[in-house]
Amino acid sequence: MSAEAGTVPLERERRLVLAILEEAVRSYQHYAFATNRRGRRLFGETCEWFDSHDNTWIFSFENICYALDLDPDHIREGLTRWRQEQARRRPVVAAPNAAAAYRLRRAAG
Repeated sequence: MSAEAGTVPLERERRLVLAILEEAVRSYQHYAFATNRRGRRLFGETCEWFDSHDNTWIFSFENICYALDLDPDHIREGLTRWRQEQARRRPVVAAPNAAAAYRLRRAAG
């Protein structure tokens, strides 16, 4: 198995940026319907990354798509369609009552 000079490092870099993209998609899907503060924050940060058209940062969404020869708008549209479809499938959940929302924890001791 012989490789041309310079091909192995490039392949490693492509795998790295692919892993970054995969993790971002996983986070988007995991936190898309989060109800807690942390989950909503993480989903918002992930959406900002996907929505950004910045290409000055090496690990920006646009640059990662360029490195992988992917269309960023196609991925954005796919994520939006996925979220809309998931929202249609999700059962409607009644809002919790105020008493359940403000449960007190017992102090140690």
